[in-house]
Amino acid sequence: YRIKYKTGERTLDTKNPGDILGYGSEDETFEIREALLKDQTDSSSTVQVRDDKDGEWRDLIKFPYGEEGNLVSFCKDGKTCYMTSSIGRETTALLKVDLKTGETLETIASN
Repeated sequence: YRIKYKTGERTLDTKNPGDILGYGSEDETFEIREALLKDQTDSSSTVQVRDDKDGEWRDLIKFPYGEEGNLVSFCKDGKTCYMTSSIGRETTALLKVDLKTGETLETIASN
């Protein structure tokens, strides 16, 4: 919901179909563009994104059971984001990721 703090008026922003753990805006527009989905059948988590508040959701990256990660922030270019991920490593790294393909473009920090 979006709430106007002066009046208390609230309007539905994004409806949860039931499998979303949480939503995020992660940029200066404050539009809901990121969702974290939990698959109860295999305990995996999927980060979903959309281009704007009215866009279609698409899977960006899936974290199998035992792996950790999440979207941290959308980059100002609108084409990339920063994410944390433990896929393929023993510790979590900070990555720059292409929003269309999910491809890792750069490892910002890792241990």
